[in-house]
This record gives sequence, structure tokens and C-alpha cells, in this order.
Amino acid sequence: MPVFEGIGTVECRSYKKYNDDMRIDIFIILLIAAVLLYRWYQKLPKEKGGEPSSTEMVMDPNCETYIPETEAIRATIGGRDHFFCSEKCAEEYRKWHSTV
Repeated sequence: MPVFEGIGTVECRSYKKYNDDMRIDIFIILLIAAVLLYRWYQKLPKEKGGEPSSTEMVMDPNCETYIPETEAIRATIGGRDHFFCSEKCAEEYRKWHSTV
């Protein structure tokens, strides 16, 4: 019977070693996942002022391109608000509108 006890303890030690190796592997995998998740989170765009950003698109009446309202140049012409993609488009529209 002592022969079986010796075999049992050897198997038990190798199982414990396997268990320890698996714990280390799982820890390393979780650590890598945490670092990758942190880097991804850092690349996300940050909201300014805590208010949700406006993604509404407006059309430039001069060149008919669509631009985000937050990036557009606003001008009041003829009592109405208009949005332009650039100062050049705003000036061209003012000149055209003043001749009409």
C-alpha cells in the first residue's frame, strides 16, 4: 500500500503546480485585458461641459454642403438665421442676397 501513497502524492503535487500555473496565466490575461480596455477608454472623445454634443447637420445655402451645427458659421441675413461652412460662403451669400 505505501506504493500507492507515493504515486498519489506525486500526482497531487503536479496537479497543484498545474493549478498555480493556470492562476498565473489567468492573472496575466486579465491584466492585459485591463490595460487594453484602459487604453481604449482613454481614446474616447471627451464631452465638454457635461452637455451632450449636438450632431445636428445644417445646410449651407450658398454651396449646399452639410456641416455640423456646432462647426457652422451663423449669420442673420434678411431677418433669418443661416449657417455657412466658411466665411467665404457667408460673404458670397450676402452679396447675392443684397442684389436680389
